[in-house]
Order: sequence, then C-alpha cells, then structure tokens
Amino acid sequence: MTIQQWLFSFKGRIGRRDFWIWIGLWFCRDAGAIFAGGKNLR
Repeated sequence: MTIQQWLFSFKGRIGRRDFWIWIGLWFCRDAGAIFAGGKNLR
C-alpha cells in the first residue's frame, strides 16, 4: 500500500470534517510550540 492510498483510506475512514479538525489542531499545536519555544526547540 502506498502512502497516497493510505492517506486516502484514512481520510475516507474518519471523514473530511474530522480530518480538517485534526489538521487544524495539529497546526495550532505546532505553531504554538514554535511561538512559545522559539529557536530553543531547534
């Protein structure tokens, strides 16, 4: 199974709405970590 097939089945399983909610949560968490930690995380 290729990564594209896995992503497609994964999105199909959890639904587009939940998929975008998780993308939003991940992005907010990542951006928050970058803003809070700055260059210390690198």
